Amino acid sequence: MMASITPATSGKSRPALVLLGNRLDEIRDLARKSPERFKNPGRIIEKMDQFQPYAELRSELAHAMTDALVLEDGTVQIQFDNAGLVHPLIERRIILGEEKMREIANDLANLVNQIRQLELK
Repeated sequence: MMASITPATSGKSRPALVLLGNRLDEIRDLARKSPERFKNPGRIIEKMDQFQPYAELRSELAHAMTDALVLEDGTVQIQFDNAGLVHPLIERRIILGEEKMREIANDLANLVNQIRQLELK
């Protein structure tokens, strides 16, 4: 069973929905302000920093219109339109091929395994 790293009483009320990026910030802040709770607080902060780009990518892709394309050679591309919409007049497109998707998934899985191995005191 994994121990909780959140303070028992913070005095703050939290909204029911906490965004992933906010959670990463909370973990970093906790490691900075209460380093005694962690075996290696610097490593916690480092891993949260490494996870941040994946959280940002998730946010961008989750808010996009998605199309799956099968190319003539049989490879698949996923196209995300208006990903990370910054302005209604700007169209933005992200295209991920099979190899890039596989690379992202493998890199993320490796990082998650490293985070799971971090220890609390």
